[in-house]
Order: sequence, then C-alpha cells, then structure tokens
Amino acid sequence: MRLPLVITLGAMAALAWLASSHADPQPTVDYPQGFTRWTHVTTGLIGPGNPAYAHFGGFHDVYANAKAIEGYGAARFADGAVLVFDVHEAKTVQDAASPGARRLVDVMVKDRVRFGSTGGWGFAEFPAGAREPQGLQPANACYSCHATREKQDHVFTRLSD
Repeated sequence: MRLPLVITLGAMAALAWLASSHADPQPTVDYPQGFTRWTHVTTGLIGPGNPAYAHFGGFHDVYANAKAIEGYGAARFADGAVLVFDVHEAKTVQDAASPGARRLVDVMVKDRVRFGSTGGWGFAEFPAGAREPQGLQPANACYSCHATREKQDHVFTRLSD
C-alpha cells in the first residue's frame, strides 16, 4: 500500500512543479474599462522641451477610481486603487492647443501582494486602441521613476481642489 501512496505523492509534486514552472513571472494589469467616467484628477501638457516628450508628449489627463480618491486624502493608497494617465497628441491651430488623437494609456494598480517588488504598484501601458498591455516592460522601468515619490506612495499627482 505504500508504493501507490509514494507514486501518488510523487505525481502530485511533479504536477505542482510543472504548474509553477509555467506560471506568469510577472503579474499583469488589466485595461481600465470606463476610466474616463472616473474622477478627473488633473490635466497637463508635455511639450518638445521636456525630456519625456518623445514618449509622453502632448496632453495628459489623470483619472482615479474611488479607492484612489480615498488614497489622495489619506496620503496612502489602498489595494484596489487605480490611476490612469491618458495621453493625447497636442494639436495647435492659430496658437491654440487642444487634445488630438489618443497616443497611449498608462495604468497604475495598487496591490501590495502581487506587486510587492515595485512599491505595491503594478504598471502597464496600452497604446491607442490596444486592450492588452504593451511597452514599459518590465514594470521596473516605471517603478524606477515612481520610486522617487516614495513619500507620496509613489504617485506624482495631487488631487485638484
């Protein structure tokens, strides 16, 4: 009776190893459906003189879900907080700038368990029209910049009055 038990335990261990060896090494961030109906936090414009212009140039709007709004008030964001950085090209006509076509959507999701190595935040970038994350890989590329804001829980923006 011992041999079947040993075989069963061995098979279970092999299956567990196989499942863990094929696991996604980095947790993913989902596209935030309906984010433009969330609370608008701020708008900015990154122009040609800014070092970030090549990637983030144009108008950007930051949106926050309800948990993120609570986080702005507490100066700490709870798991489930989501911030969205929505970037549009800048169109200029007769010296008046306005937002044009969407360029990309960057997303931050707070989950201390899944994203413990990046300050509790998961990061993803979705090019215009994409619903699967692309770019800004690995997430440490985002975190290296956001780490400079540790005292603000890695968030650059403040809630406008």
